[in-house]
Amino acid sequence: PLNGRNVLQLVGLTPGINATRSYRNSANGSGSIAAVGFSANGGRNVSNSIMLDGSPQEVMGYNQPAYVPSPDAVQEFKVQTNSLSAEYGRTGGAVVNMVHRSGGSEFHGVLYEFLRNNVLDANGFFNNQNGREKAAFRFNQYGFTLGGPLTKSRQTTFFFVNYEGIRQVNPGNAFFTVPTAKMKQGDFSESPFVIYDPATINNAGARQPFANNRIPTGRIDPVAKKLASYYPDPNRDGIVNNFFSQEGSRYQSENVSVKLDRRISQSNNLFGRFSWNNTDNNLANHFNSVASPDTGISGARNRSITLDDTHTLGTWVLHANYGYNSNPRSAPDEEVLPSSLGFPAYMDPQVQYRVFPRIQPGGYANLGGNATWIIGNKFETHTGTADAAKLVGRHAFKFGGTYRVNRVSNKRPNSPAGLFSFNNTWTRRVFNRGSEGDGFASMLLGLATGNQIRLEPELAVQVRYYGLYLQDDWRVNDRLTLNVGLRWDSDRPLTERFNRTSWFDFNAQLPLTAPGMGPLNGGLRFAGVDG
Repeated sequence: PLNGRNVLQLVGLTPGINATRSYRNSANGSGSIAAVGFSANGGRNVSNSIMLDGSPQEVMGYNQPAYVPSPDAVQEFKVQTNSLSAEYGRTGGAVVNMVHRSGGSEFHGVLYEFLRNNVLDANGFFNNQNGREKAAFRFNQYGFTLGGPLTKSRQTTFFFVNYEGIRQVNPGNAFFTVPTAKMKQGDFSESPFVIYDPATINNAGARQPFANNRIPTGRIDPVAKKLASYYPDPNRDGIVNNFFSQEGSRYQSENVSVKLDRRISQSNNLFGRFSWNNTDNNLANHFNSVASPDTGISGARNRSITLDDTHTLGTWVLHANYGYNSNPRSAPDEEVLPSSLGFPAYMDPQVQYRVFPRIQPGGYANLGGNATWIIGNKFETHTGTADAAKLVGRHAFKFGGTYRVNRVSNKRPNSPAGLFSFNNTWTRRVFNRGSEGDGFASMLLGLATGNQIRLEPELAVQVRYYGLYLQDDWRVNDRLTLNVGLRWDSDRPLTERFNRTSWFDFNAQLPLTAPGMGPLNGGLRFAGVDG
């Protein structure tokens, strides 16, 4: 019984495991940081190794697994928290080994669906308070598995396929403070605060109030007027928390995994597995527009590939494994140019992403999404492993090595389409003190307290890793076995693939001189420059 059917939650049944609350609530394992938020025997969380078909699934970042199969696609699941063989390295805690199911000589399949629905739920407190019915909640998780032979002999080639889909509609309720219809026209007669005219400051530093607390139409900035039109009208009384929304988020996931096994000969077995999982979490669009606060899509495109070959040569068992994992975040697909909102056309080519800018009038709901949802990190891992095993008397020898390249294409935008902040500084009686004025009134006048637009570099960093090991499981007698191993690991320094990195060198001699001072030391150095 797994809520969300994330098999990594089974790790919590193992002695010595301490988990975070987010781990216990993680309904999806693929690409999820929370899914590995557990500590093994006091080790740091998110430092565990997650293996699928002998291929590590962790990607650089927070060590999250790129892909975790659904329970119906898992043949074996094993958790090791101590006394690890030298075969396993680069972990600060547990090793979780999963084996993907394979097809057999007969056809077998499963069809399933799990359902939750708001029909069985009670209404929420805030819905009752506002006289609203229950918001819709739907959870459908469905799929199938099918496995069997691919040849007439039913002895050499087999397949297994698993599909799982999730469709979820989450209920929601949220309060917002939005300007009234009169305020959007410059009329602040409903506000308890006096709105002062910044163009009327006298020698004492005081301003005069607008007549009838109303900004003349000719003084309203055209860009501000356009932005204000994206606010919905209140649906509750008052001027604070006057908009209530039941809009919820919508989540969907597509999970497909295919495994092909080929028995080339009595001494050679080959298999390949390809798995992909697309997730999209459409956040609640409370204003029903592109300017709704903190709306957008948080999604991922998880990919996992394993190729594995096992060959018997005399008394030796030779094995090779290649794994590729990818866990990119999805990017926004909006097409909002600054010029369409009234900003100068020269701003259009300056935006890093064509999204609605972030508008922050003090005391009111923001417009525009948070740049957090535009993060487009792409994690990639290439891993090659080779090993050989042999039984010699009472000794089971195994040695091998692994090579891994961890890559991150880092996209972390900050104000990619502009951030504009407004408060009551310009519309209160005295510039630097007082509680009069209004942030939205300052916005209508086009007078911001801070603006910025930033272009963040999209770095491509990577770390190379090597590991070699030798293991001897020596059965001394029927009651005593010694597991003896030696392992060498090397994590190489992090580099930027195109040398776009810099650091501060305290000994760098600057070409600047200053009268009466000696040489000036300390400055930035850049990779790939001056050796």
